[in-house]
Amino acid sequence: MPRPGPPAQSGTSLLELFAALAIIATLATLALPVFTLLEREESARVLRQFLSLVASARSAAIRLGHPVTLCPVDERNRCIRDWRTGVMLFVDADEDRQRGNNEALLSVVHWHDLQGSLHWRAFGNRRYLLVDPFGGLTGQNGNLTWCPSAAGSAPAHQLVLNGSGRFRFARDSDGDGLREDSRGQPLRCL
Repeated sequence: MPRPGPPAQSGTSLLELFAALAIIATLATLALPVFTLLEREESARVLRQFLSLVASARSAAIRLGHPVTLCPVDERNRCIRDWRTGVMLFVDADEDRQRGNNEALLSVVHWHDLQGSLHWRAFGNRRYLLVDPFGGLTGQNGNLTWCPSAAGSAPAHQLVLNGSGRFRFARDSDGDGLREDSRGQPLRCL
């Protein structure tokens, strides 16, 4: 009659655990630059879309001879304060910054699954852009700042607009990897 051997071990050794953790850490380190690149691409895409909408607003206001409003929008296409959900462009004949039933809707862009956040700051704390029939931004200097979803994952981006509708992108002028605002300070995300 054969003699029973020692029971089989069903756990993992400490060495196997450390090997698995080392593999996971290596994969995470390799994946981090990909996520940073994706966030940079998203910020560039959103700021380009916004800039395109500003150009469309200026063109429509001149062509139609009426003021045009660009505002952040909710799911029901109402102007709100939060720029992260999307933007709406409409003829604003009565200049009340809310689209009436008789005011033409020109464009709506919803940013689905936005990984970062958007913040608009303008002279007079306005939460919208009103373009006059001559294509000017009615004295509204402002900037739209895109911030990454996690601090330190990608640098913030900023689009700066002046009252005539001209723009520039914030730059990293001192080579530290962070873009600076108009005062030369690194962009801050709130």
